[in-house]
Amino acid sequence: MISTKIIAEVSANHANSLDIAKALVTEASKASAHFVKFQLYSAYSDIVKLPGINYPELISKQISRDSELISQFSVPLDWLSILYSHSQSLNINLIYSCSDIELLPLAKQYSSVSTLKIASCDATNLRLLYEASKLFDDLIISTGALSLADMKDLVLFLEKYCGFKGTYSFLYCISKYPCNSTDIHLKTIEYLRSELCTPIGYSDHLPGITGCITSLQYFPSYIEKHFQLPNYDTVDSCVSCTPHELSQLVDALAFSDRIDPDISNERTNVMYLRSPYNSRQINSLESIDFVRPGLGLNLHDSIQAVMQDNLDAKMINSNWPSND
Repeated sequence: MISTKIIAEVSANHANSLDIAKALVTEASKASAHFVKFQLYSAYSDIVKLPGINYPELISKQISRDSELISQFSVPLDWLSILYSHSQSLNINLIYSCSDIELLPLAKQYSSVSTLKIASCDATNLRLLYEASKLFDDLIISTGALSLADMKDLVLFLEKYCGFKGTYSFLYCISKYPCNSTDIHLKTIEYLRSELCTPIGYSDHLPGITGCITSLQYFPSYIEKHFQLPNYDTVDSCVSCTPHELSQLVDALAFSDRIDPDISNERTNVMYLRSPYNSRQINSLESIDFVRPGLGLNLHDSIQAVMQDNLDAKMINSNWPSND
């Protein structure tokens, strides 16, 4: 059975403050999340500005190397060692999303485990994937901007061209911030798992944690959820949960993980159950009284007696304490 791991995604919720970033690591640890994740990238130099193209605002800012945009999301390089030490002291796994090939070694050096997250918009950067496959043992790739055919091609690329021997997962997500509940089709997790024959997780862009908890029934490999400290407003607030909600999500996961049947409490409340009892002549089911407490004949034997027409008063009353 798949064991789901919770990724507490910080993204822009560090609000460009190291103290807040450290506090978020602390809260993720308190909530018992499996990972806390930050983003790591520099100004995009690989966007070609073409005449006559109406670029989205986000891309326009990247073209101009907007420093404010970078500081909103990416972790400053001088934080890396501090966040690493802090996460180690709290025994929580620190990982990164990384969009730049030149920053991959730093993401590797300052991650607690050999795991890298790749955003869907970067998943078509085959050079990034190739270099990441040489450095990391576990790759997590979001699907938001990808088609099923794209995903199958990436599987082929990783396995055949890169010769990747590690593990990889795709995270089903919708690239809208925030999504509407009508945008989400969680059964896609099962569908992608059957089509790709690889673990499939879920990256949630809905407000709150309802989507995350609902996804548990489809056994995602990971659930990635943005979270933030209360009373801080950032560009990611609309898709973020609170530390308390993160704890609730982890609790829900623990509850859903109890998949082994447990009937150890069977018949512990016999004083409230009914069992057959009669001191009269027994001729049929209608002549048997079923009374509390349930100290008489057990349910199985009662049904067998009725079905086999073995309605003997002595047998029916055999389990009851004697009045003698």
